[in-house]
Amino acid sequence: MEIRTELKQVLRRLRLSGILFTLIERVSYARGQKLSYEEFLELVLSDEIERRDQGMIERRMRQGSLDPDQTYNSSFAQIDQRGIFQAKNLLSKLNSSTSPMKTRLISS
Repeated sequence: MEIRTELKQVLRRLRLSGILFTLIERVSYARGQKLSYEEFLELVLSDEIERRDQGMIERRMRQGSLDPDQTYNSSFAQIDQRGIFQAKNLLSKLNSSTSPMKTRLISS
């Protein structure tokens, strides 16, 4: 099977030319599985989303000079809400013009 030139042009114009990489394979799969048009379209567009997401990750890793073979933990430690409250109070005291703490810090 060959992809028609008109379809290639339409995909390029819509900035969906990445679909061309898997289209022949996906058409064969859709025929074999007897997918509906909607299911086929969803499959092809899902491939494009995955391709774009992967490309974005690779670009960001290159820009950040990260090793693509290393895995990274994206979970963050829980923030202590009490500590945030205490820090806000301390900052408000430091910003107060009559604060004895501010006077002590300035005179040190």
